[in-house]
Amino acid sequence: SARSLHLRDVMWIDVDPRGNLWVADAFNYRVLRFPMDPAAGCARTEADVVLGQDDFRHAAARSDDSLSRLNLPVGVRADARGNMYVLEWGQGAEKGQLPPRLLLYTAESIAASLREGKPAVSAARVLAPKAGDDPAILWMPSSLAYDPLRDGLWCLKVNGTAQFAIDVDLPGM
Repeated sequence: SARSLHLRDVMWIDVDPRGNLWVADAFNYRVLRFPMDPAAGCARTEADVVLGQDDFRHAAARSDDSLSRLNLPVGVRADARGNMYVLEWGQGAEKGQLPPRLLLYTAESIAASLREGKPAVSAARVLAPKAGDDPAILWMPSSLAYDPLRDGLWCLKVNGTAQFAIDVDLPGM
């Protein structure tokens, strides 16, 4: 259960360093965290965190540059620190209408949200495309991988012809 809104077109899953299951629920425009249940040895069936929406019951697509909304999340990855990276597909036939983004959700903001009893977490910032990047860099992404050796991310495009690295420059890390 994802609280009263059924999962629609799960595009990606990942497990963070603490064993929590993260699910990219594309057509509900969100990513959900299903916490690890140590007693059962698996993830719980009810989500406790939502990225991209205000709560578990609504599904509104991003229509601007908001950090609190997602549009078609297709990739989710955790790094060794528990930070979450979410890759959006974007929307619109014309490039530039609603470009895809790679967003960072910090482990600290996720933990603070849980302490405050608020399941919704906003992104800390957009990692790509950055100013000066070719806006088409993320169009039609298909996969996202965290590389612990270089503390960065790899992205693969849908047609498999473009693989590129995205440096993750986090202050103080």
